[in-house]
Amino acid sequence: MAAVKDNIRLTVNLPADVMERVCLAASEGPFRVEREALTLIRGAMNVRRRTISVGEQAYRAYQAHLARIGGSEPGSVQHLEQLKMIRDEMANEPASD
Repeated sequence: MAAVKDNIRLTVNLPADVMERVCLAASEGPFRVEREALTLIRGAMNVRRRTISVGEQAYRAYQAHLARIGGSEPGSVQHLEQLKMIRDEMANEPASD
């Protein structure tokens, strides 16, 4: 935990529904509202960092796959062609009711 002297005050306007959810979370746990908000912000930042990391790993894996098969990343024209093929395939599939 950072020392108190390392803290920086932040004033933020939250929509009422968000503030209600923060207050509810604080009332259900051991923390005051300020500590609960800090915990939620840290959690969201960790999720964001992990999401970016996973995306970067997936992209590196994709690049390695392309290198193994001797391919290259498709350009926008190829992407549009693939999307058109997928659209046409889906349009030709019978409805599955």
